[in-house]
This record gives sequence, C-alpha cells and structure tokens, in this order.
Amino acid sequence: MNSSAETEHVLEYLGRYTHRVAISNRRLLALENRQVSFQWKDYRWRGAHFGERLVVVTAGLTG
Repeated sequence: MNSSAETEHVLEYLGRYTHRVAISNRRLLALENRQVSFQWKDYRWRGAHFGERLVVVTAGLTG
C-alpha cells in the first residue's frame, strides 16, 4: 500500500469506533431523582440458558 491508501484505510477503520455513542438512547430506561437506569446485553452470562441476558443498572448522578 502506498502511504495515502494506508492513511485512508486507518482513518476508515478508526472512524467505525471513534464516533459511536457510549450509551444509545434506546438503552436509557429512566432518569428520576438524580438516578439514571440503563440496560445492556450481557453475552458472557452462562446460566441455565446459554446466550444473553439483559442487565439493568441504576446509578446515582454526581455533580
């Protein structure tokens, strides 16, 4: 690869990751009394059923 094509390839690759939202709106469940609740899929969970599970977390806001 020449340096121009190589640079373009690197920028394209990094662009897939640098412009993502940390927590998308569909994962936000509630914002009440300075507490935020959100969910994510835990693909590493291995219980009675193999696969995924939804995890809900509520965290207090500071500041």
